[in-house]
Amino acid sequence: MTKIESNSQKPPSTIKLMGIVCLRILGFRKKQFNEDEFQQLTGIQVGIACIFALLGFTAILAMLSILAVKTMS
Repeated sequence: MTKIESNSQKPPSTIKLMGIVCLRILGFRKKQFNEDEFQQLTGIQVGIACIFALLGFTAILAMLSILAVKTMS
């Protein structure tokens, strides 16, 4: 966590929020979630989080399809 602070001007809150957005997209619920922090997100950050969530989803699908092909042959 301390590595992230040195890289960005705003300490890890933006990256943490992007992670929360990714989790929200993937269907996870987080109870300690501040709505005012969520409103501070810019559209670019939400877009990046969406892209990461989609990349993770496609990676999981690709792994499952590879496993399916290996088991069939």
